[in-house]
Amino acid sequence: MPNKNALIVYRDVAGLHCECGNGELITDSHPKYETFYCTWSTRSGSGKALGYCLKCGSELQEPKSMFAPADQREDLLKKYGPQPSTI
Repeated sequence: MPNKNALIVYRDVAGLHCECGNGELITDSHPKYETFYCTWSTRSGSGKALGYCLKCGSELQEPKSMFAPADQREDLLKKYGPQPSTI
């Protein structure tokens, strides 16, 4: 049975994260995820990103969008940097 850990896209920290503690950032020198599996689903009509964490074996799901927890924000920003600003 798959793990229920949620995938998270933090609004204030870059990268894709999992409740198990896994996190990864895509960069020019690191162009694809190695610890997450991500796919695009069109089953809902317009399409949405789905993924799961390979570290904990979480279930296939749409990442949650939220702000980083206050007690972890500083460490996450040091490791992954801020979300890129959009124009």
